[in-house]
Amino acid sequence: MDKIPRMKNGRRRPPKDMPREVETVRRNYLQEQKRDVLPAQKALTDEPEQKLPAKWKAVARRILLILLLVIALAFLYLFLLMGEPDDDDELLLEQTVTQEEIIQMPMTGQELVGTVDVTAAAVSFGKDAMELRGNVLPLQKAALYDTAYHGGYARRLTLTYQFPDGQVLTVDSIRPPGAVALLIDSDYTIRVDTLYSMGGMDAVRMDSDTYIRIAAQSEAAAYVVHYPVSHADQLSDYLRYMGLIHID
Repeated sequence: MDKIPRMKNGRRRPPKDMPREVETVRRNYLQEQKRDVLPAQKALTDEPEQKLPAKWKAVARRILLILLLVIALAFLYLFLLMGEPDDDDELLLEQTVTQEEIIQMPMTGQELVGTVDVTAAAVSFGKDAMELRGNVLPLQKAALYDTAYHGGYARRLTLTYQFPDGQVLTVDSIRPPGAVALLIDSDYTIRVDTLYSMGGMDAVRMDSDTYIRIAAQSEAAAYVVHYPVSHADQLSDYLRYMGLIHID
């Protein structure tokens, strides 16, 4: 039996071939170990599997809703501005023709400057007229005149207001309502993204390079506000002051 080598102090000597340093292996215990990915399991039920709706269907549905809104607003624009009756409703067509034939004799044109009695101007107009209330802008002048239209005459009352920088805002009241077609201008483009309210009526907006038109229509007359683009940021504020002058 081999003797175990010992040191002088009674301690054992390590074998000559025994390594003096032991290599350590570092393990990353925080790293997530790879796992086997199992296929999705079907529910244990007789009911049909519910599938998530495809993204393209939601996008197509949204586009369809937008197109329907544009079409609806376009029809609203034609109804408000053109005043065209339904071709299938002969009674409504006869009433419209009769309404347009009310003004048979033209009146002498009037232009009032300075102090203007808008109520008296509305009485001469013959129907409820639109005005800018609250003295938010000074009234410069009022013009009342007739224009040939469909074998008769259309009557127009124009009130002109002035901004401090010299820009003007005009408010037109026109009868009969269909005579608003006299104001159609190819320089204006209808805006269908927003609806407005003016004098308690729904209104539509048309834009040109220099002016914005806001138009509304009642059974008696059509109303158009011509508003400068340079003051577009205040448009909604001034529309709140628009109101009708009611006459008996």
